[in-house]
Amino acid sequence: MSVTACRVVGHRGAPRRAIENTLASLETAAGLGADGVEVDLRLAGDGSVGVLHDADLGRTTAGEGPIGQADALRLRELGVPLLDDVVVTCDRLGLWLDLEVKEAEPAIATAVAEHGLPHGGVVSSFLPQALDLVKDVAPDVPLGLLVIPGVDADASMASAERYGAWNPPLPMVMADLDSIARAHGRGLAVHVWTVNEPADIAALAEAGADSVITDVPDVARAVIDALE
Repeated sequence: MSVTACRVVGHRGAPRRAIENTLASLETAAGLGADGVEVDLRLAGDGSVGVLHDADLGRTTAGEGPIGQADALRLRELGVPLLDDVVVTCDRLGLWLDLEVKEAEPAIATAVAEHGLPHGGVVSSFLPQALDLVKDVAPDVPLGLLVIPGVDADASMASAERYGAWNPPLPMVMADLDSIARAHGRGLAVHVWTVNEPADIAALAEAGADSVITDVPDVARAVIDALE
């Protein structure tokens, strides 16, 4: 693949410019040149799917308590979008979408299947059981296994083959840039997280990474564009 094919994916939008996982953060990422965004999915108390990284509301909203005790109305009051809000926004903005599933819940898998990925993307998770739930109800939706730091790269690629994409942490790949080519040789897309330093962005793009997931989409955009 060419360097210019490396996708810039805003990590929870553009978290250094706007509150993470909000519609404002997604809009900001698009304005900074992101090709796509990554957001986190959790189940709310009424069965709706909220977009929040933490299980608790307190860090990023004015609310408190677990998301599992809130309903859709309360989430929206607190500025926490629902999956529907995110899909509509990303469709309008033309953004590729990485939906990270934080819980192995059938209701999340069903919602993902119903909404789809209007401009392409991947459903990712550290939890194979969460990916299997999505695979069961939406076999054509691209899936990616998120890899925890410290595991063996090639062993994790073998596990990812069931899904189609390998989403490793930055240190794992920077320690072995040839791992990108090996993953591609297994038929896996490679989406690396979380990549903020220009030198790392350039190295991954030149090594053929499909996506860099970044807190600074403007920086990544400038680096990759300069490699053309």
